[in-house]
Amino acid sequence: MRIWRITAKAYATTAFSGLGAQRTGGRFNSVGRKVVYASGSLSLAMLEMLVQAGDRSRLLNHVVLWAALEEDDITRLAPSDLPSDWKALPYRSATQQVGDKWLDSLKSLALAVPSVIVPVEWNYLINPDHPDFSKLTPSPPAPAAFDPRLLV
Repeated sequence: MRIWRITAKAYATTAFSGLGAQRTGGRFNSVGRKVVYASGSLSLAMLEMLVQAGDRSRLLNHVVLWAALEEDDITRLAPSDLPSDWKALPYRSATQQVGDKWLDSLKSLALAVPSVIVPVEWNYLINPDHPDFSKLTPSPPAPAAFDPRLLV
């Protein structure tokens, strides 16, 4: 299967490094923990960027990359496996601890988690420190062609 990631063009070469999430933290990782956030479809990746973008016009300078991921490399978490407030903003430490614990376990290369904005679809956390990380070969970056109607 393909996983999709959208990032600013300036960060295309490090899109699968986990450094951005390490600096800022995220829903499923604490600050200081490297992880790569990706989506199960290009459209979900776009929606995830749209809900997080302050100035949507900045998305015009973004690129999309994809990588192939094998089902055997994925651990899946259903909403029932997550803390009751996993969708909350700001991110809750209990939800970040779920991701941190998975990172520490090295159980799998990827962790599938439900999307907050489309809970029947999946986002994927990739552990860049996992021994199988070299299996991932990101595609070359291509322009993230956001329809202008989405950017208003």
